[in-house]
Amino acid sequence: MTEWFILKSGIIFNLIGAILIAFSVRPNPEGAYQPYKGRDVPLASILYPKLFRWGIAILVIGFVLSIFDIKTIESLIAHYAN
Repeated sequence: MTEWFILKSGIIFNLIGAILIAFSVRPNPEGAYQPYKGRDVPLASILYPKLFRWGIAILVIGFVLSIFDIKTIESLIAHYAN
């Protein structure tokens, strides 16, 4: 049961972190553009740096949880259960 929870929570943390990062980045409010292949492309800005930092932190936690496999989780549980 615990292994399933840890593996699934890694995926959920990755999803939440990606959503937080996506909501923190917006087009530049001052209307800055960069020419690219003959057309103007709006530049993106991080308007909510605190939200961006939380998103990165949650994404890293989700990545660490998702790289665990069942054997690693079982050995960690056995090690700390004593």
